[in-house]
Amino acid sequence: MHQCPVVVRAPALGNPGLGTVSHSVMKDVGAAAHRPQGLDDEQQRQHQVEDYSGLGKQRADHRGQRRQRNARPALPHQPSQIGRIEPTEFVRPCNVADQQAAHQPRKREVRPEHHHGDALAGGCELALVADLIVASNESEFGIPEAKRGLVAAAGGVLRLSQRLPRNIAMELALTGKPMSAVRLAELGLVNRLADPGKVLDAALELAAEIVVNAPLSLQASKQIIDGARDWSTTEEFQNQTDIAAVALFSEDAQEGVAAFAQHRDAVWTGR
Repeated sequence: MHQCPVVVRAPALGNPGLGTVSHSVMKDVGAAAHRPQGLDDEQQRQHQVEDYSGLGKQRADHRGQRRQRNARPALPHQPSQIGRIEPTEFVRPCNVADQQAAHQPRKREVRPEHHHGDALAGGCELALVADLIVASNESEFGIPEAKRGLVAAAGGVLRLSQRLPRNIAMELALTGKPMSAVRLAELGLVNRLADPGKVLDAALELAAEIVVNAPLSLQASKQIIDGARDWSTTEEFQNQTDIAAVALFSEDAQEGVAAFAQHRDAVWTGR
């Protein structure tokens, strides 16, 4: 079995749920569900007053529970984590959750992941979610869905059309045949190649080159690259300026200039 790509990937950002019901409707439905039977109108109104008297506390409790369920660990660029980042902290195997999230909007941090085997079908679609890809020089990428009467609709066809020249994307989608990582590196889809068994080491090397840089600069640069495709020529420089300003006027920017002048390594705080 070939050793497959290691990808530097942006994790998925959850979307608000669809089919949201308004608060007024929820309140009416809840009141009806808990209303005792056999009461006249005045008794029902009194019951509603008593029933809603504790509603504020219930909502607060529910909000607290949601926040606890949705809490995320501190991101590597947060001040609490600065100075303790290791390239290995960015590396983990791909899994089913990643595949389910592959079509979602993306967050701003980058993170390498690795897995084994050729990147075919869903594996290729996972790799295409990546910001950067490190692959074995013996691995292959492909979307063979057309050979089974299917379409690579979890992002395969769409993202190949965005990342590769049109004719190359057409060839991959219409023939269903895989293409070597070496060829895809020539076309710009794969960032680095490594010998089999050395892919993870190469990915860690790439991660190490990333984590030494200022976190706010990385965040702004990634946001500009991701957003630029949707900006018009009249707004692109203004949008870029607005995003970059967070880093340009930060404490880290002052630290970076001072470190350069003093011939020392910068100490980033993420501020």
